[in-house]
Amino acid sequence: ENARRLAAGVPAIPVGGGDEIAQLDLVYRTMAEKIQTSSRSIALMQRALLPDLPRIKNLGVDSFYAAPENANIGGDWFDLFVLSGDRLGLSIGDVTGHGLHAATAMGYVRQALRIVARGETDPAAVMRDVNDVLCSAERGIIVTAFFGVLERASGKLSYANAGHAPPIVASPDGALSTLAGAGMLLGIDAGIEYTRYERALVPGE
Repeated sequence: ENARRLAAGVPAIPVGGGDEIAQLDLVYRTMAEKIQTSSRSIALMQRALLPDLPRIKNLGVDSFYAAPENANIGGDWFDLFVLSGDRLGLSIGDVTGHGLHAATAMGYVRQALRIVARGETDPAAVMRDVNDVLCSAERGIIVTAFFGVLERASGKLSYANAGHAPPIVASPDGALSTLAGAGMLLGIDAGIEYTRYERALVPGE
């Protein structure tokens, strides 16, 4: 019964006595406590790697992140940062895998997108360059990612997608639509070219 409770993430009831069953139960409970402590530490680190989003005039910025209950910690991220002029960089993505490796890789990829975007204005070129960096320096990291550049004055959103689920655009009347576009995941093969897409966003979207 305790094995079933531990597998379900429910606190186990210690087995009394000093026989082999009680000793085995103690080992199981100790292992479960260590795993839970490790998972909490990785979850805290993952949250710490997520950015404090900037406050930007005439732009509503809200974020919410919730890891699934009783699920392994992964490499999901979101980011919003100021580029030159009235341009903003927006990235979301997910590093494949779970645990400490995925969480640290997430921080690495998110920062790489920020750095490359400082010197490159085309989102498709940003994706290409980050992909080349991953393929040359970080073998084994596979990433789905979306990167866009929003021009606040015009509302034009230029973006590229590397295998990530398409972002959802909510209109002022409540209608929902997804952004078109697709591309190869990051980290699989160097030299891949990505496609640039555009969409004009209107006030309230």
